[in-house]
Amino acid sequence: MTESEIVQAIAEAQLRRNAITGDIESLTVSQIEADRDISRLKAELAEAKKPKLRHEDYGITTAGNPWIKIREDVFWLNEGSIESPTEMPLSYFSNTFGNLGDDLKAIQEPLEEFSIGWLNFKWDEDGELSLDGDSYIDPDDIAEFILNLRRMEATMKAKK
Repeated sequence: MTESEIVQAIAEAQLRRNAITGDIESLTVSQIEADRDISRLKAELAEAKKPKLRHEDYGITTAGNPWIKIREDVFWLNEGSIESPTEMPLSYFSNTFGNLGDDLKAIQEPLEEFSIGWLNFKWDEDGELSLDGDSYIDPDDIAEFILNLRRMEATMKAKK
C-alpha cells in the first residue's frame, strides 16, 4: 500500500468509526428514551391499578371505621360526626360497599323480583318477601334484614 492509499484507508476507517460511534450514540439515546418511556408507563400502570374512589362511595376502613368520600376528600363517620382523617393510603379504604348516589338512583327503579345465584327473591301476593317461595320476610323487617346482610358483608371483608 502506498502512503496515499494508507491515508485514504485511515480516512475511510475513521468515517466507519464515526458512523459506528454515531450509531452507538443514537442507540444509547434511544435506549435512554425507551427506558424513560418504560418507567413512565409502569408508573401509569401502577396508578391505573389503584382502586379509584368516586364521589359518594362509602364503606369500612381496614381498621373497621365507616367512611364516605365527598368530592375529593374521604371522611370518617364517627358517632354521628364527620372527621377528616390524616392522609391514609387508598388501600386503607378498600372495603367499599357502594356508592350513595348509585344506591339512591337504584332505589327509585321499581323491582319486584330478582335472583342471586340460585336464590330467588320476590314479593308474594300477601306483600311479603319470598325467598324461593318457602321463607318469608315481613315488609317491616326488610330494613333490618338488609342492614344485617351489610354487617355480615363487612365482617367477611374484614376477615380477608
